[in-house]
Amino acid sequence: MEKIKSIIYSKRIPWNWKLKLLWNISLIGVEKRLGYSFKFFPKYYLIFWHYEHLVKSNGSLLRDRKHYFLAKYDLRNIGMIRLILRKEPSSDINVFYQIYMNDDFKKILCIILKYSDNQKIYNIFDAGANIGITSIFLSKNFPLAKIISIEPDKENFKQLVENIKLNELNLVYPLRAGLWKDNSKLKIKWGFRDNKSWSIQLVEDQDFGDIDGMTVMDIMKMSNFDIIDVFKLDIEGGERFLFEDAEIASSFIKRTRFLIIEIHDEYPIRENIISILIGNGMEIFYQGEYVIGVNSLLDKK
Repeated sequence: MEKIKSIIYSKRIPWNWKLKLLWNISLIGVEKRLGYSFKFFPKYYLIFWHYEHLVKSNGSLLRDRKHYFLAKYDLRNIGMIRLILRKEPSSDINVFYQIYMNDDFKKILCIILKYSDNQKIYNIFDAGANIGITSIFLSKNFPLAKIISIEPDKENFKQLVENIKLNELNLVYPLRAGLWKDNSKLKIKWGFRDNKSWSIQLVEDQDFGDIDGMTVMDIMKMSNFDIIDVFKLDIEGGERFLFEDAEIASSFIKRTRFLIIEIHDEYPIRENIISILIGNGMEIFYQGEYVIGVNSLLDKK
């Protein structure tokens, strides 16, 4: 009840949407009394979830549609941003909380700034960019950086492009591709972890794959990057292919100043990846589910 009150009294939710929420709550009561479900009405919890999210995250609702909403957020140390987020069962709100509301990325940022001025971060890869939430975070904190946002999924990529446009990020460049060990054709595979849009995987399919596989070195060359200042790598287990050949992995690790990687322990790859990072001069830190590598050979203020 307290959560509902916080939404009703919030000035960030327009009154007509508050009425819609109350209407849906009343339907739940009628359903319980009748023992019947009104399947043609949107469910209360689906509406409630993103309204509660806006109250918690200092967001203001700008547009509300059946499957998505547009909101603006006034975020501490970031400023004003605008985002299109899909409603449940999408993982978009979960990604927002992971990047902006939890402390992990703030602490990762502190590690990077311990070794480098934010004005000296010029080249960033965001691999597994999803809908652009991390790319926006990185852009706001490293304003001089050119960011390559790599996302294979068609629907995620479409929303990534929209969110970059909404925030007028002229140095963020979306790239629809799969980061891979070679130039194989790839396709989306569902079923990993919670089976939501932040958990998609890629598999090779030379006959029917509609996604181009690209190596790290391919994208560096295309982007005119001699080094990668910040490399965020969260590709749902795909990292096992990037690191299966130590020599190939070393070719881009040696050119990476700061690596932020989620190692997916569904696969026995952690020990091998950590070994390759240390063998290429990286100092290792841990923050939440991420491993952070700082390249002492490239590090410079």
